[in-house]
Amino acid sequence: QVLQNVPCSQKQSVENDCVLVQGTSTVYLEEGVAVSDERDVTLDAIKQGMDNDEFDNVSDGIEDVRYVSLPLTNLETGTFGFMSDKSVEIEYAYELEYKSDSTDDLSTIQFDLENAINEGAIPILMGDSDATSSVIGVSSNPADQVLQSVECSQKSDGNDCVLVTGTMTVYLDESDSDSSLGEGKEEELLTALEESMSNGELNSSNDNIIDVRYVNFPLTDENGLFGSTSDNPLQVDYAYELEYNSNRNLSTIQSDLEEAINEKTIPVLMGSSSGDSGSMNNVVGVSSSPNDQVLQNVPCTQAPIEGNYCVLMKGTMTVYLDNDGDDASSTGGSDVKEAALDAIKDGMDNDEFDTANEDIVDVRYVTLPLTDPETGVFGSTSDTSVEIEYAYEMEYDANSSSSDLFIMQENLEEAINEKVIPTLMGGGDGYESNVVGLGVSPLDQVLHNVDCAQVPQDGNNCVLVKGTMTVYLQSNTSLPDSAKEETLSVIEEGMENDEFDSVSDVINDVRYVTLPLTDENGMFGSASDNAIKVEYAYELEYNSSSGDLSDIQSDLEKAIAEDSITTLMGGSESNVVGISASPPDLILEKVPCSQQADNSTNECVVTKGEMTVYLEDEASVGDEHQVAVEGIQTGISTGEYLDSNDSFQSIRNVPLPLTDENGLFGVETDNKIEVEYAYELEYAPSGDLQTILPDLELAINEESILALMASSNSSVVGLSSNPEDEDLELPCRPETPGNACRVIQGSMTLYLDEDATPGDENVLALETIKSGMDKDAFVSANDDIHSVRSVESLPTDGLIGVTSTNLVEVDYAYEFDYMNSNSTLLAQSHRELDEAVTKYVASEMFQDTESSVVGVSPYPDDYPLYNIPCTSQSDAEYCLLVKAKLTLYLEEGATMVNETQQAQESIMAGMNSNEFDSINDNIEDVRYVQVPLTNEDGRFGSTSSNYIEVDYAYEIEYDPAGNLTNIQADLEKAINEKTIPALMGNPESNVVGLSSFPSDQVLTVPCSSEEDKGNACVVVKGTMTAYLQDDSEVTD
Repeated sequence: QVLQNVPCSQKQSVENDCVLVQGTSTVYLEEGVAVSDERDVTLDAIKQGMDNDEFDNVSDGIEDVRYVSLPLTNLETGTFGFMSDKSVEIEYAYELEYKSDSTDDLSTIQFDLENAINEGAIPILMGDSDATSSVIGVSSNPADQVLQSVECSQKSDGNDCVLVTGTMTVYLDESDSDSSLGEGKEEELLTALEESMSNGELNSSNDNIIDVRYVNFPLTDENGLFGSTSDNPLQVDYAYELEYNSNRNLSTIQSDLEEAINEKTIPVLMGSSSGDSGSMNNVVGVSSSPNDQVLQNVPCTQAPIEGNYCVLMKGTMTVYLDNDGDDASSTGGSDVKEAALDAIKDGMDNDEFDTANEDIVDVRYVTLPLTDPETGVFGSTSDTSVEIEYAYEMEYDANSSSSDLFIMQENLEEAINEKVIPTLMGGGDGYESNVVGLGVSPLDQVLHNVDCAQVPQDGNNCVLVKGTMTVYLQSNTSLPDSAKEETLSVIEEGMENDEFDSVSDVINDVRYVTLPLTDENGMFGSASDNAIKVEYAYELEYNSSSGDLSDIQSDLEKAIAEDSITTLMGGSESNVVGISASPPDLILEKVPCSQQADNSTNECVVTKGEMTVYLEDEASVGDEHQVAVEGIQTGISTGEYLDSNDSFQSIRNVPLPLTDENGLFGVETDNKIEVEYAYELEYAPSGDLQTILPDLELAINEESILALMASSNSSVVGLSSNPEDEDLELPCRPETPGNACRVIQGSMTLYLDEDATPGDENVLALETIKSGMDKDAFVSANDDIHSVRSVESLPTDGLIGVTSTNLVEVDYAYEFDYMNSNSTLLAQSHRELDEAVTKYVASEMFQDTESSVVGVSPYPDDYPLYNIPCTSQSDAEYCLLVKAKLTLYLEEGATMVNETQQAQESIMAGMNSNEFDSINDNIEDVRYVQVPLTNEDGRFGSTSSNYIEVDYAYEIEYDPAGNLTNIQADLEKAINEKTIPALMGNPESNVVGLSSFPSDQVLTVPCSSEEDKGNACVVVKGTMTAYLQDDSEVTD
C-alpha cells in the first residue's frame, strides 16, 4: 500500500517523485510446522536486497528503493504521519489474555499491542493507491483503557485476562474543508482489526500475550448495563438539547443516544491506561437507566433548522460503586460524577453522539442546574399553579455559620427541584405533561423549637424543615394526584439514597419525613401551659353522600393545623412550640350559609373553627393569633384545603366576629330571654372602661354563640350582647397590685324560635360564660384586660367583696355640712356617704398587697348624733356629727395586723381630700373626726343641770402586772364611747352629753368565778352621768 500524504525521508533528485510504501508478503509453511524465525529471516532478506539496490532495476521508472524499519509508528508519540486539529476517533474493544507469570507488566504488554494495532491500521487508512485519502496521520492515542471490575468472557487457567476499550486517533488534512475519513473506512478498519485478532496476528506483538479477542460494540447490554450492579448506586444527572429529523420515532433515537452516552463513559469511569487501579477504581458498573426524559413545554435555546424538531432532555445514568468502597455521597462519589459529566460534555461538544442515530442532527450539552439561580424557576410561570409540600430532617455541622446554613438550604432546595423536573415535566410513552414550570418558592422553612426524631451525631446540629415547591400548569388544568404522589416518592428516594447530602460540605444527612407532621389527633410539637386560642370561621359545602360530617371536618381541621405549622413555627424568632387542631370546630346548626349549595347532593354548614397554639412557657404573646388567622384565611380563599377530603366542594371564609356592629348574631324574635350575670373585671389602671366593656361583651357573645347555636336541637336563633354591661362602681381586689378592679353587671339577650318554649338556655348561657371566665377565654378581648372573674351573686347590703368568720369592726366619725334639712334627703345623704366610704376603704385595702382584707361592709349602722354640735366652724346652715362603724372581713386564718388603723387612716385621707363632698347635691363638705369622741376627762358633748347617774357593776379580770387605776380609766372611757350612739344616736333623744364620772369604785367583794390561774380579779361598781336637755324629762 502506498501511504498517502507522508513524504519520504529523502529524494535523490528534486525532479523525482517518492512514496512511502508498506508492503506485505505471505509465507506459507508446511502443515503442522510452528512459526519460528521465518518473519525475521524474510525481513532481513528484503532489507538486504533493498540495501544492495537489487530492486532498483525491476522497472525503468525506479530510481531507488530504500528499506524503512518497522514499526512505522513513532514509539515515543504513538503516532505515524502528522497530527492536526482535525481528527476523528475510532473505538474498539477486545479481551487481552496474557500469562499470569508475565515477564512484562500489563502496561508494557498493552503498549506493544497498541502499536501493533496502529501499524495494521496505517495501510488501511492511508494506503490509497488512487491518492484520494485525506488521512495524514494515525495515532494509538489515547491509551487503551483496561476496564476494571469486569471479567473476560473466557480465560484459561494460569492466565490473566482484561477487557480493554481501545481508541485510535486519525488525523485529517485540515487545509481541506471537505477532508474526511472516507466512506466505509472505519468499518473496513474494524473488520480488518477483528480479522487480525481472530487470526491471532496480534498475539506475537508481545511474548506474554496468549490471545487477543475482538469484542463487538456496544459493551452495554440490552438493559443498558455494563458491568455489574451494587448496593452503592450513584445517579449522574445531565441535560442536553436534541435536534433530530422529524420523520423518525423519538424513542428509538433516544434509546440509541443513551447507549452511546453510556458507552462514552465506560472507559472514563472504569478504565485504567496502566492496568493498575485508576482514580475510578471503585466503579463496578455503568447503566443508562433510568431513561432520559423529554422535558415538555420547554423550548430549546437554539431554534431547530426548519423541518427539524428539538427537545430539551434531562438525562440520568447510574454508576454502581463497589459496596466496600466510597459511599456515593462521599468525595469519591463526587469525583466519579464530575468525570462522567466531563466525558458526556466532551462527547456532545465534539459531536461524537450525532452519529448514534441517523436521524440525529445535533446534540448540545446543557449545564445543570436547569433551575434559574435568580428566579428559582425552571421553565415558565403561569396563573395556574399548585404547591407540593414535603418535610425532612437536615443534620449538619454544628460549626456552620449562618451564611453557610443559608447557602446550604438554598442549594438543597435547588437540588430537590432539579430532582423532580423529569418526574413532573418528563414525557414519553404518549404521556403529555401539563406542567410548564417548577419553582423552589416558597422557601423551605426551618421549624424552630422542634427536635429531630433522630438524635444528631456529636458535633452536629439537626433541624426539621417543611419544604414547598410550586408547580406551574397550563391554564385551566390541574395536577393529577398520581403526579404529586410520584413527586414525593422521588424526593423520598433521593433522600434515602443520600443524593442530596453532597449539595453542601456542611450537610451530613438529609432524612425524609412523611407528611402530615400532625399526629392522628391533629397535634404537632409539644404542649405548654402558655397557650393561645386561634379562632376563625368558614362555610363548608360538601357532598353529603360521601361520609360522616365529623370525619370530613376532622380532615379539614388537621389540614388547617398542618398548614399553620410553617406559618407559626417557620421563623427564627418564633416562640411557638406546638400546634393543635383541638378543640374540635363547631358547626352552627341554626345558622344558614350565605349562598345555596350547588346541587341537591351537597350540603352547607357554617362552622366556628378553633386551634390551640402553644408558646414557650415564659414567652410573651405576640402577633401569633393574627398571623395564624391570616394564614388560615389565605388557605381557605385559595382553595388550599379542598384536597384534604374528596367530598369538599368549596370552603368560604366567614369574617369574625360573627356578631355585627350592633352586638347581634342571627335573627331577632319576639320570643326572647334576658340573661344576667356578674363578674369582676381587673384591668390596667390606664384602661378605659368605655372601650374595654364593649370589647368584652363582644367576646362573651361570640363564646356563647358556639354553646347555644351549635346544636340542631337548640331553639336559639339569635344572640345579642345588649343590654350593655353596667359598671356597678364597686371595687374588687385585684390579683396584680396597681391594677384597677371593678364589679360589672353583665347582660345578654337570647332570641328563640317564635314557637319555642324556653328551656335551659339561660342555665347553659351562664355555664358557658362562667366556663369562659374560668379559662381566661376573654382576657384577649382587650389589651388592657388582666382577668375576668365570675361572681356567683352581686354583693348585698352594701357589702364589697366577700364575708368570712375572721372579721373586725372599725370605729370612725365624721361631720358633714348639708343644705336641706328634709329628713328624707338627710337620710339619703347619710346612706350614700356610708356606701361611698365603704367602697373607698375597700378600694384602698384591696390595692394593699400586704392586706388580707377580702371584704368590707358598711354595717353595723352609723348613728347621727343629733344633739351634738359640729366640732369645727362651718358656714353651712346645717351640720351633722355621725358616729360610724364598718366591718372588715379578713381571709380565714389570717392574723390581724393593723387593718383597723389602715381603714381609719384611709377614711381620714379620703375626707381630707374631699373625695366624698360631691356624693350628692345636698352635701357640701365632709370632715373626719378623730375617735374616740370621749375626751381625756371622760366626757363627750355638753353638761346641764338636768342629768341622771346610771349605775352598773362588773367583774374585771386582769393581768396583776398591770396598773388597775389606768386599766379602769381606759375601761370607763370605752364604756362611755360605747353608749354614745345608744343614747345620742336617735333623733328623739334628749341626751346632750355623757361622762364617765363619777369614777368607778372597786369593791372588797370577791369575784363570782375563779379567775384564770395567775390573773387578778375585782368587782367594780360603775357610774356614768347622762346630761339631758334642761327642760326634758327622764325617759328610758
